[in-house]
Amino acid sequence: MLEYGRFESMLEDHGVPAELLPFVIVLELGCGLALALGWQTRLAALGLAGFTALASFIFHWDWESNFYVYLFFSKNIAIFGGLLFVTAHGAGKYNLDHYFAKRSIPGV
Repeated sequence: MLEYGRFESMLEDHGVPAELLPFVIVLELGCGLALALGWQTRLAALGLAGFTALASFIFHWDWESNFYVYLFFSKNIAIFGGLLFVTAHGAGKYNLDHYFAKRSIPGV
């Protein structure tokens, strides 16, 4: 977030309290990193899916004002669908969750 103040004012312009910006940054970075590493993948994907859907309806709903707003909304809905797919199916076997599960000792 190189322009923190700009994002604060954008949130406030859409009726969202600017105090939520640190939470948004932690959510995006934390869940994004967890998803990339495959740690708690389903939970991270679900968190990002919820955030993406919410952000789409708050910030990209006014399609008639600008065609790019419609494109951003459509992009976010596609990302939402992909995140729901990961939520439902998980990350597969090449992730940190699978690695730690293999290393755990049965019965301990």
